[in-house]
Amino acid sequence: MADRYPIGVSSYHDGTASTPRGKLQTVTDAYLAQQLRSAAFEFDRDVLRSNGEHLTPNEGVRELDRQWDLYNLYLAGKGSLAAYPGTSTHGPQIGTAVDFGVTRLDGSNRALTDSEFQQLYVILNRRGVIHTGATFRVPEAWHCNGIYAATRAPIAGAPLMGETANNVPGTRPAPKEADMKVIQAGSYKVAVGARNTWKIADLTVAGQKFKGTQVAELLERVEASVPTARATFNDLEFDVIRVALKKIS
Repeated sequence: MADRYPIGVSSYHDGTASTPRGKLQTVTDAYLAQQLRSAAFEFDRDVLRSNGEHLTPNEGVRELDRQWDLYNLYLAGKGSLAAYPGTSTHGPQIGTAVDFGVTRLDGSNRALTDSEFQQLYVILNRRGVIHTGATFRVPEAWHCNGIYAATRAPIAGAPLMGETANNVPGTRPAPKEADMKVIQAGSYKVAVGARNTWKIADLTVAGQKFKGTQVAELLERVEASVPTARATFNDLEFDVIRVALKKIS
C-alpha cells in the first residue's frame, strides 16, 4: 500500500455510510500534499480574503469500499458519474486526485462559485495541479489531479487545508488603527480614524498603483479582522494598508 500524506479534514457529506465528512484526507505523494496545502493557503488569503472560510478537500484518497459505494449509487441512478472501482485516480493505487470544496465558518460545506473555481485553477496550475475534471464525459469542476510540473515551490510551514496559518513567510496579520471605520459616503468611501478622515483614493506603493476600490477593500478587511477570524495580507498589501492608515492617524 502506498504511503499517505495528510492534506486536510473534509466537511463534505454525501449521505452515504462512507461519507468523507470529518475524516482526514490524504494523497499518496508528499510533494503533492505540500503543494495542495500551499495552494489552499494562497486561496484562503487571496480569494476568500481570510473571511473565516477555508478551501478544503472534499475527498482525496478513496478506499475500495467507498469506490464501490459510489459506483453502485451511480449504477442505480442515484449518484454522480463514478469510475469502476480500482480504476479511479482517487484510489490508493494512484491517489493523486482531489475534489475541492469550501468549509464555512459553521463547519458546513459549500461548492466554490464559478469565479472561485477559475481563480483556484490558476493557483493550482502554478503548483503542478490540473483541473482534469474538465475532460470527463460529465465535467466536474471540483476534480483535479497532480503532480505535474510546478513553477512555484511549496510554501514552508503551510498548514493543513482548513487551518489558519501562523508565522508563514510572506504573510502578515492585519495592522490595527484604533476606532478605524470605513463608511460609504455617496459614491465614494471614507476612512475615519481617531484624528483624521480620508476620502479613500488611489495609492501608488512600491511602483504599483492600487485603485481606491482596492484600497477600500483592504481597509474593510482590516476593520473586520478579529482574533477568531484574523485577516492576513501579503507584504505589498500590508505596505498599502500602512500608507492608508497614515492618512487618518
